[in-house]
Amino acid sequence: MALYLTTNGTIDKKLLFEPPFTNLHDQSLFGVFDDVGVGQVIKLIDAVNHNALVDRKTG
Repeated sequence: MALYLTTNGTIDKKLLFEPPFTNLHDQSLFGVFDDVGVGQVIKLIDAVNHNALVDRKTG
């Protein structure tokens, strides 16, 4: 995921349920993390996306 974010700057959360993110587990996040962990990953992605968009506007 870090390489994807480095290359693209943001990530559409629905992409987490497609390859390459499903390569580790066919249920993607839900197969790797419990519900709390999935929520934390989603919140982290929201924060990263928000920061990337703010940087684009001010950069």
